[in-house]
Amino acid sequence: MIYELDSEINSTVWKYIAENCKPGNPRKTGLDERAISKFHYNLDCIVIDESYRQRLDYYGGFEYVNSDCVKQYGDYVFYSAEDSRVAEVIDCIVDSFEEMADA
Repeated sequence: MIYELDSEINSTVWKYIAENCKPGNPRKTGLDERAISKFHYNLDCIVIDESYRQRLDYYGGFEYVNSDCVKQYGDYVFYSAEDSRVAEVIDCIVDSFEEMADA
């Protein structure tokens, strides 16, 4: 029964991510390349699989993100852009796409 709940939560969260976020390119984050290899984002948040959390915290400086701006749902961790560190990374991603569009 608990596994069914876990599966349902992850399925619901993944559906939200697929409908509301874009896959991110780690090279566009401005972070150490060891920090993250796979993530999704929108203008409000960065979403990672929980298995990447220690790497992002350590190599990406996300251990300093305000705990009120970090939420875990199932196997996914959401970092809110209300924290300046998260907002800075999202801005870097957005800027890199704008530069590509201008080129």
